[in-house]
Parts: sequence; C-alpha cells; structure tokens
Amino acid sequence: MLLRRRDNKSIGELKERLRSLDENCLTSLNRGIGAMLDRDLTVRVVPQTAPIEHSSSDPQIRELIEIFNSMLTTAQDSLQAYEDLRERLRTNLGDQSCLFDLHDKLTSLRDVCLTGLGNGLDAASKGDLTVERQFGSADAQAKVPITAATSRTVSRIDTRVPEPMSKTPLAPSAAERNASTTSST
Repeated sequence: MLLRRRDNKSIGELKERLRSLDENCLTSLNRGIGAMLDRDLTVRVVPQTAPIEHSSSDPQIRELIEIFNSMLTTAQDSLQAYEDLRERLRTNLGDQSCLFDLHDKLTSLRDVCLTGLGNGLDAASKGDLTVERQFGSADAQAKVPITAATSRTVSRIDTRVPEPMSKTPLAPSAAERNASTTSST
C-alpha cells in the first residue's frame, strides 16, 4: 500500500508538470512565434516548468518520468533557441514592434500631408494664396488618424487667416512720393 501511494504521488506530479509545460512553456512559445510572425520582437519566452527530480519504483511510471524529462529538455532548448533568435533579430533589425503605428503615421504624413504642403507652398510662391485641402480617400483617413487631425488643424488656420488686402496701398511708397514731387514742380 505504501508503494501505491508513492506511485500515485509520482503520477500526480507528472500530471502537474505536463500541465505546466502545456499551459506555460509551450503556450508562451506559441505566442512568441506568433508575435514574431507579426514582426513583434518584444515577446519574451521564459521556461517555467521544472523537471521531475525523483523516480518511481514502478518501471512504467519511471519510464514516463524519463520521457517527460527528456521532452521538457527538448522544449526548453526550443524556448532558448527562440530567445536567442529573437535577441539576434532585435540586435540586427531593431525593435520593430514599436514602429508600426509610427511607420503608418509617417507614411501618411509623407504621402498626404507633406505633398499637400508642398503643393500649397508652390502655389503660394506663384502668388496663389488660396488654400485647398485634399487629404486622400476616406479609407486613408480611417486608417491613419493623423490625416484627420491635420485636416482639423488646417481648418483652424483657415479661420484665422485675414482677408486679402485690397489692391490699393494705404500709403504711397517712397518712389511714388518722389515721382509725384518731381512732377508737381
């Protein structure tokens, strides 16, 4: 009967470690690989399952424990290989994950806003002070919020721009005053 209790304890420990391997180590590795496929190199994977240290007097249970410990070593080697690869990629490529939103916003800024600004400055240099806002399609605005924010900013600027001055000057220039003085004498 004492032998039986000890074997039940070994089987219980084996079940617990198998659950830990599944729910912690392998699930974390799966999540990390998924993140890596999405170009996110920030997901760390840390082994959390310990090997079973004691054995059993029952040869079948002893064999199951040996198989588990061997499987755990292979799984933890895979976790370490993932971590090594992730760190090597981060070193060589940088941490790309934090740049996704920034990349989209900068692309929108370049393709939409700066192009519009360039067109506006070109028109202004030619004397055309009218402002036309064209920020791309509604889809582009929905995908990149900076476009809508820029549109609101330009709208606020439009309300503050004074009306164009009339063509008649308020005071004659120095050249005009000299010309009128010379012609009157």
